[in-house]
Amino acid sequence: GSRNNTPPLAKGVGLFDTVREINCGRMAHFLVEQFEKTGPIYRLPIPFPMVVIVANTADARAIYKDPSHLKPSTIYTNIDELTHGPNIVSIAGKQGDSWHHRRKSINRAFAPKIVRRMNEVALEKAEIWISQTLVKDPDKSFNVAQEMILLTIMVICKAAFDYDTTQSEIKNMIHALEKGMEEFSYKTMLNPLRKFSTFLLADRREAYEEVAKIKRFAIKIIDHYRENPSPTPDTVIDVIMKNPNYKDDSERIPDIIVILFAGHDTTGYTMAFALLELAKHQDEQKKLCENLSRESSDGSYLEAVLNEVMRMHPSTPVTGVKQLSCDFVSS
Repeated sequence: GSRNNTPPLAKGVGLFDTVREINCGRMAHFLVEQFEKTGPIYRLPIPFPMVVIVANTADARAIYKDPSHLKPSTIYTNIDELTHGPNIVSIAGKQGDSWHHRRKSINRAFAPKIVRRMNEVALEKAEIWISQTLVKDPDKSFNVAQEMILLTIMVICKAAFDYDTTQSEIKNMIHALEKGMEEFSYKTMLNPLRKFSTFLLADRREAYEEVAKIKRFAIKIIDHYRENPSPTPDTVIDVIMKNPNYKDDSERIPDIIVILFAGHDTTGYTMAFALLELAKHQDEQKKLCENLSRESSDGSYLEAVLNEVMRMHPSTPVTGVKQLSCDFVSS
């Protein structure tokens, strides 16, 4: 159709400026700057495909609620290499029973009573980390981002998969994940021809070796569940293993991997920045401690602190990507 009424281009930046800003770790701040210069809806200066940033809540909600607008396969199917097959993220761009039965089954593991149990696991692991890291040697410095990432994955492994992991296992998985993400989510997306040149690219072959370690880790989680005579009911691993719609473990493994790693970095870095900002602002730290120590505290002040941290240090530049199936008229 006609593109005479397409959103305006972002002001003051060209293609190379955009690519540089997106790839240098400033993507969130860059998008906010363009929002302030251009408005709540604007195009990035990328020739193909058309990339439109929607910072208008009403329009974004309307786009997400329309089931005809799907997740673009060009972005999400690259994750399949990392997870060793289609997963609940990459098949979300396709309609059908496959997506429905996986998502519906896993939703049970996030019922309110199960989330309360997850919170108890998170509190237990946090108390252990505090005693081993802060109380044991209070004067020793540490990498707060690295520690929060390790803690987050440790909590996910126990709360979602009923699996007690070690720090060495987690560090190996993080290294493997970084190598896999660099190749399959970044390099291959920017240059699709890489997938046909594996035999020529040493770094791509290395990425395959690293993601094989992630698969073996997922298999360990499955084996641990099967060997456990009394597994915790309604955990993520429990509902996955009991779901008869999975043909075999080859379909379970991708979902285990994507759930294990999907939110560890956003959660871990948000906690790290929260600790950093509270350390820099002692008065706010004192007010938060006093608020949480009251019996009448409803956690709203903690929520306000975390919201401010996420405003200052957004862990993800965009909430999601959709491919429009038809013209959309902004409200």
